Amino acid sequence: MAKTEKLKNRILKLNYLSIIGVVVIFSILSFASVYYVLNMSLQRDIEFTKQEYINAKKATIKNQVDNLINYINYISKTETQKKLERLKQDVEFLSDVLKNIPLEKLPMFFNRYISEHSFYKVIVRENNKVIFHHGNLPEELFDYKPIGKIDIFIKNKKYYIFAKEVKINNRHYTIILGLAQQDIDKMVQKKVINLVHTMQFVFNNGYISIIKIENFNGGRKFAKFVAYPKNPDWEGLYLNDDKKDAKGIEYRKEYLKLITKKGEGYFVYWFKRNGKLYKKISYVKLYKPYNWAIFGGIYIDEVNNLINLKKQRIKNELREILKIYLIISTLFVVVVFLITKYENKLLKRVIEDYEKEISRKNKELEEVNKKLDLLNKNLKQEVERKTQELLKSYVTDKLTNLPNRERFLYDIKRNPNKCIGILNIDSFKEINDFYGLEIGDKVLMKVGEFISKYIPVYKLSADEYGVLGKDCEELHDILSTIIRNIEKNNIKIDGHEIEISLSAGIGESIEKADMALKYAKNKKMGKIVIFDENLEIVKNYKEYMEWKNIIKQALRDDKIIPYVQPIVDAKTKETKKYEVLLRLEHNGKIYPPFFLEHAKRAGLYVDLQKVMIKKSFEVFSKIDSKFSINLSVMELSNVSFKKYLLDMIDKYKVSEKLTIELLEDEKLMDEELLGFLIFLREMVGVEIAIDDFGSGNSNISYLIQKMPVTILKLDGSLIKDMMKNENNKKLIQVIVSMAKIFELKTIAEFVENAEIAECLEKYGVDCLQGYYFSKPFDINNLKEKG
Repeated sequence: MAKTEKLKNRILKLNYLSIIGVVVIFSILSFASVYYVLNMSLQRDIEFTKQEYINAKKATIKNQVDNLINYINYISKTETQKKLERLKQDVEFLSDVLKNIPLEKLPMFFNRYISEHSFYKVIVRENNKVIFHHGNLPEELFDYKPIGKIDIFIKNKKYYIFAKEVKINNRHYTIILGLAQQDIDKMVQKKVINLVHTMQFVFNNGYISIIKIENFNGGRKFAKFVAYPKNPDWEGLYLNDDKKDAKGIEYRKEYLKLITKKGEGYFVYWFKRNGKLYKKISYVKLYKPYNWAIFGGIYIDEVNNLINLKKQRIKNELREILKIYLIISTLFVVVVFLITKYENKLLKRVIEDYEKEISRKNKELEEVNKKLDLLNKNLKQEVERKTQELLKSYVTDKLTNLPNRERFLYDIKRNPNKCIGILNIDSFKEINDFYGLEIGDKVLMKVGEFISKYIPVYKLSADEYGVLGKDCEELHDILSTIIRNIEKNNIKIDGHEIEISLSAGIGESIEKADMALKYAKNKKMGKIVIFDENLEIVKNYKEYMEWKNIIKQALRDDKIIPYVQPIVDAKTKETKKYEVLLRLEHNGKIYPPFFLEHAKRAGLYVDLQKVMIKKSFEVFSKIDSKFSINLSVMELSNVSFKKYLLDMIDKYKVSEKLTIELLEDEKLMDEELLGFLIFLREMVGVEIAIDDFGSGNSNISYLIQKMPVTILKLDGSLIKDMMKNENNKKLIQVIVSMAKIFELKTIAEFVENAEIAECLEKYGVDCLQGYYFSKPFDINNLKEKG
């Protein structure tokens, strides 16, 4: 009783601790959940704030640069118009002067007039003889005959010329007034530079600067400062392109490459302040008339202050929530303690009642045990009988009551030298579908009974039966008799007369007999086939096993090699990208991917694709070139493969270089696959191409309108025979026209000669690929070229 009392006290104490413990743990977990949610919200808010801030700053500096360029264009146009109008007026004015001034005073007047208008170039002729000229005008104008205003380029310099003839005392004079565009440009540039110096505080902590590009190929003294308000002393100094920022990046090469290719764009410059790295965003745009690179730059380190304020706000909220949780949890624990105390009183009373009940039940149990001893003897006998029944049911087919597959395997092991035969009911599914499952079951029973008249038979799975014989030829004769007789005598079931035919395979093992049966049914070479090593199905199986082992070994020994083939621009013949192709090396020989069907059957296809992805991504991450890989619905429907693909894209940063070529297939219309492809295109940035387009396997409207396709790769069979088949040419033109309507690029492969290439270029195909340009070659050679 002391032990029982002790146990009772332990149960009551444990009840206290468990309930209060659950309350405390719940409070901690709920607070942790709230903390986690708020913290995640903080991170999202920080990222959004940071991105919004950066976007606003980027828009600011771009607007400043664009406004400055608009200003340059405006004052350039305005100054040019003003000067030309003045030039025209001065020609008229000087012609009037010439009529009213003695010739001997002409040089003195012109010298004084030109000193006030130093940008003019002047020529005065008398009867084709130059009597006065000033300024560096081209010699071609000394014999110029007036026809009004002209704009000319001489030695790459543009001139505006006004000329007029004046007749005085039967003597002919010609006044030619000229103005060089470069003089106007100098005036405009000076105004722009002065304006830039006043713009440096237009927006918070940003400024505008200008450099003149002397050499777009870079190098030493590739440019010089034109306007640099931050440090005016640098104006006129030359720049070298090997200047590095705080991260060691040669940022001048970066922005030079940017304006050379695109004419404008953003780039990042890193600098140190108080031992910490900070980022400056710059925008550069090329003003081609002056070869000016105009920069706008903004320091964005103050975004950290905004982020710190948000962090502090969340921390304050968490402190307040923690206080509230502590108060509520304390109150909750007190309430639970009081409730538990009351429950324990009730529990103690229940335990005491339960002890009394146990005592009573023990007495009853003693009486029951005596009766059980008597029953045990009878129970043992019943168990033995049931065991025998179970053993029999284990080796017996429930439907036909014939020995089943387990008994078949057991008898084969006991007599390994026997010949094995497997029979199958032809077109049994159609019998089931037409007559129903109930009659189908009766057919299985009747066929089993019929076979058992000639030879002991075993009921195997579905509609198959097994038999054993001492000799394969003898067994062949027996099965021939069975098949012949069952086909002569239709089976009658429930008023239906059903025709039955059987096929059979014979071999020295179940595997060989099954292979012979499949060959008999697939090739329809006869009702009975005895296994032979020369059967086509055996050869296919051997070939499959051989290639399965070769592929496994190649995966182990790293003999899977990506090859690449160039894809060129149809017009310029410049290489635009490369297609990655699978190759396997075995015993020193390179094999093309004809073995892929064996790989799919062996479950090794996805492993091959993973190797190709890793090796090709690694190479193209280090070179400046786009590339494409071939994927099918099979691997893109594999969850682990999709994760692997995304991980590799993220690891090697190749999303902007990568194109995924998909084989045109009806399975592409799967909604889940479509969602993943849209994610790859819109969120990751990968281009999607349809390979072998025009083979006619899918809904074209679906492919083009719903799928995120950017490229159509024409079916190779269309290209191979196009010069011999006019219908192929017409179909190619239709596909190219359709692609242009939907703003899709087109690629044609299997371009084997110049004739095909010229024809495809004429049809408007964007890119070409084939042996005419290059055979596929080892990706490592591409790495060496890069």
